[in-house]
Amino acid sequence: PLLFIDHVDYQFGNVHDVAGVAKVAHQYDIPVLVNGAYSVGIMPVDGRALGADFVVGSGHKSMAAPAPSGLLATTDEHAEEVFRVTKAKGDVTGRTFGIKEVEMMGCTLMGVTVVGMMASFPHVRERVKSWEGEVVHSQAVTDALLSIEGTKVLSDYPRQHTLTRVDSRGSFDTVARQHKKRGYFLSSELRRRGITGIIPGSTRIWKLNTFGLTTKQVQHVGESFVEVARENGLNII
Repeated sequence: PLLFIDHVDYQFGNVHDVAGVAKVAHQYDIPVLVNGAYSVGIMPVDGRALGADFVVGSGHKSMAAPAPSGLLATTDEHAEEVFRVTKAKGDVTGRTFGIKEVEMMGCTLMGVTVVGMMASFPHVRERVKSWEGEVVHSQAVTDALLSIEGTKVLSDYPRQHTLTRVDSRGSFDTVARQHKKRGYFLSSELRRRGITGIIPGSTRIWKLNTFGLTTKQVQHVGESFVEVARENGLNII
């Protein structure tokens, strides 16, 4: 058996109690694989502290690397088996390939993809040091949204991640029902203010991610949401 758990889920951006789950799993001798697709590369991840036997990361989701690419880390206990080399011999020459690792997930990274991911390492090592500031930025935009009456945050609060799921059925969606642009009014108003990324037509339940924004940009995003709300008759708490 193998227990698979998300470090951070992609729908709500919630940070899960991996260490607590891993502790229970290990009591039953079940190894734990942590999916770090939305954590490895943007925030500090300590596999030992999490109690993980395996940690996987996504190069193209959180490491500013080309797709498709990823990383796998494991403990000394599992390393020999996971990173085993092929025992194959050539049919004609009888040559062996003792330093070639067994291919995983159907293919091995090669060429530009792996070089691109390697090139991201220095930047990734530096940017994870700024994670606390990234969370502060996320909280600032979240609080701005919550100041708009009828808006709810479906993710854990206070925020521990930059990805947040928002429910604006009681705010922006009430405007969309009467607006001539319908649900497209919100993305249109934000685009007019130099903000992109919100899926056009989304005024009910949607996600946003503030990762990588400067303090000035975060302030602009928060103020823009409030400004759009006020201009369309929504109450600001």
